[in-house]
Amino acid sequence: MQCQSCGYALFGLPEPRCPECNTPFDVLAYTFEPGTVQFGCPHCGQRYEGNDPRGLPDPTAFECVKCHQAVDASAMCVLPVVDGARGVHGPALRLPWEGRQEDGLIRPWLATCRLGMFSPMRYYRHLRDVDDLGKAIGFAALSAAVAGALGTLITAAISFAFEGLGTGPDGTPPPGKLAALQLGLQSLNILLSVPVELIVLFIFAGIVHLGVMMFARQRRGYACTVVALAYAMCPAMVGLIPFVGGYVYLPWRLIVGVAGVAVLHRTSTVRAVAACVVPVAILGLVIIALKQL
Repeated sequence: MQCQSCGYALFGLPEPRCPECNTPFDVLAYTFEPGTVQFGCPHCGQRYEGNDPRGLPDPTAFECVKCHQAVDASAMCVLPVVDGARGVHGPALRLPWEGRQEDGLIRPWLATCRLGMFSPMRYYRHLRDVDDLGKAIGFAALSAAVAGALGTLITAAISFAFEGLGTGPDGTPPPGKLAALQLGLQSLNILLSVPVELIVLFIFAGIVHLGVMMFARQRRGYACTVVALAYAMCPAMVGLIPFVGGYVYLPWRLIVGVAGVAVLHRTSTVRAVAACVVPVAILGLVIIALKQL
């Protein structure tokens, strides 16, 4: 974190003004790797974590829990807590998908999937538009097309190559009308996979958000939960693996989704797991109980 006028290090200053050249600065103009710095109240020194995707305090204006005075994050003291902590002046890091207007479609999608699959916590910390449903749903739709439609098509093609369209009761190939019906149903399944996946996404997000309301102390709205679970579809490429891809894709997607709930709703991983699992378990028990009536 350096002064933009003279390059002086700005960590640990009691006021947002460079002591070398007397140039004022705005803490909110910098981006920090989350967990590398803390922010001190300018009145009493009480420290706060940076809990938004840019590593800054969220909200940026609040009442200090210790001295009860109004605090503006733009004037807080920035204190490094790990070696090599730094603040980058300018816009926040962002997911490749968020820059797809300049970079096309497939390349940003692949780069975003790769980051989410192998670094899910960092993945969500790079997300800038945490309430932007449009970008999130676009990512989910493309991911569903790959994992659902394309994955189903590949599996169906392999099955047809080895087994044909199926056999009749006597082991003979099915008649033409039956074969056409089987092919039509398979095609319909491929076409409906994306809209069905998006409907399920919104329903599941509603269930998870009930868990967020139960377990997360600081939380954003339902749209943020939808965004978290939409970007959790990043392991979609795994769905291309014939026959077994779906069995790997779903648990991997759940793991990424838990990370998303934890980061975007500013809660612990344990609470995020509870938010994702407990409501689903309760709903399952209710369904089982109703079936027994």
